[in-house]
This record gives sequence, structure tokens and C-alpha cells, in this order.
Amino acid sequence: LYAFVAGQNLDEFRSNVDSAINRAIMPSKLVATPDSQSVTLSWLKSISPDVIAYKIYRSKISGDGYTLIGQTETNTYIDTSVQKGSLSYYVVSGVTIDGRESKYSNEVASAPGVPPKSPSNLIIKLDQSGKPLLQWSKADDNEVVGYKIFRNSTGSAPWTAIATVDKTTQSFIDVNTYDGNTYYYTIASINVYNWVSEFSNIVSIKLKPPFIESASSLKDVKTVPQPCSSKVKFINLTGMATIKVYTIDGKLVKTIHHTNNTGEEEWNLLNDSGVPLTSGIYIYHISAFKPEETDKFVTSGKIVIVR
Repeated sequence: LYAFVAGQNLDEFRSNVDSAINRAIMPSKLVATPDSQSVTLSWLKSISPDVIAYKIYRSKISGDGYTLIGQTETNTYIDTSVQKGSLSYYVVSGVTIDGRESKYSNEVASAPGVPPKSPSNLIIKLDQSGKPLLQWSKADDNEVVGYKIFRNSTGSAPWTAIATVDKTTQSFIDVNTYDGNTYYYTIASINVYNWVSEFSNIVSIKLKPPFIESASSLKDVKTVPQPCSSKVKFINLTGMATIKVYTIDGKLVKTIHHTNNTGEEEWNLLNDSGVPLTSGIYIYHISAFKPEETDKFVTSGKIVIVR
């Protein structure tokens, strides 16, 4: 084990040495995976070659009251003595060849049991504002405490969890969608031990492309002021459109979804990462679908930023 430590005085130096050694022998990234009868723990081994074993602790309360339940030379441990349906908290420590024990790893909570039953009869339609509205039948399971809503653009794994609602809720409106896109959804039940059920049936919906009134409307788009320093406003837009801003050499730096059904969109001159753009000339490209949904109106122009 090699480490570089320093301090203002001898006590601080010794403290820094102890801290460096502890970090080297402490296990990390503890994960708990329950099944119907037990909880399997796994973690990343300590980086120090002096560590020869790991101690596993369990408690009924978070952050305190840990009791030693086992020791292993590997980086996995199966707790078969844990009470079924009872939430337990776990930590792990590293033990060196000379008996030194590290501080505890991160804490995880888990409980053995059976996953909750799934919700059923998931359906989808548009609400009054044109956003996807999900509705379902609740799971026939008294231990269910809520439902997770998942979404993606393919209809197959992986799925992204976009919301969690309580057990009394049987509908959800997805307001974070954009016209012209297709979205797939599924939901799952969760219980008090954070077990997640199997997914429900999958539903999908294709949102209509943005509607604009005439082909000439995008031709009148302007940006004010020009040049600009802190913000710029696009005027004479259609009700809905997509604005993309590029550097002079063609690198996309900002995508703006104009969905407010007005003719204006203000931009604070930050890129997609939230970083202010530097002075220079940028190219904007604006597109919007025709009512027939088969073609687009497009226009482009320049934005001059002077900081």
C-alpha cells in the first residue's frame, strides 16, 4: 500500500495516514439483491492487498445498531437468516492480515420476499391538451404501495422510469413529450420493500406533428436583437417548430422545441449543456411539419453573438 499524505502538524499527519489507510482497506459499492428466502450481498473488494476478509453487519434501523452476522474471504455473502418480509440494513467492512478493520461501506436496505403482482389493462389515449394519458387497473396485492411508469421509443428493453405514483393512482399524464414522436409505455407495481413487479402490457402512441397554418409563415422568421449578447428572440414563428443552432463549422450546440403555440421563442444563448456560447456567428435551422404530415417547412438564418 502506497500513499502520499501530509499535514500541518504531527496529529494532522497521523490523521491523514489513518484516513488514507482506511480508504484503501474499505470495501465499496455494496449492493443487495433479495429473493424469496434470502438477501445476496455483493461489493467491490478493497484496493489494498493486505485485506484478507470482510465482515458483514445487519441492523433493523438505518445508520446504527449493526450486528455482525458473518465473515467471508470473497466479495459476496448470502444472508439466509434474515426474516422474510422484514426490512434490514447492511454494511460491510474490510479486515487486514494484522486485524485492522476498516470503516463501514455504504449502507443498503433489502428484504426477502415475493415481488408484488403487476398492474393490468394498461391503455393509452390523448388528454384534452394532446398529451399521452395512461390508465390502468390496480394490482390485486395488498402490499403494493405505488406504481412506476416506464417509457422508451422502441417498445423493448431497456426502459426508463419517468415517474412514480402512489397506490391510489390509476392514471398518469406524460407532459414531457414532443409532437411528431412515437412513445411506448409500460408500468410496474412496487411494494414497501421496493420490490418491483413484472411489467404490465405495453402500449404506444404516435403524436401528430406540429401544425402550422401556411407555407409563408416560416419565411418571415427573424431574430432580435442582432447582434445579441445575453439573449435573443425568434419572432414570426409558427405555433410549433424545432429550432436547431449550429456553429459556423456545422456543430450542433442547441436544440429548442418551440411548443407554446405562439409566434415567439426566447433563448438565453446557452448550449444544451447550459454553458454560455462564445462570441461568433451561429446558424439556426427551423423546421415545422405541414398539416399533411408528409413534408416540412424549413428556414435558416444567422445569429451574431457579441459578448
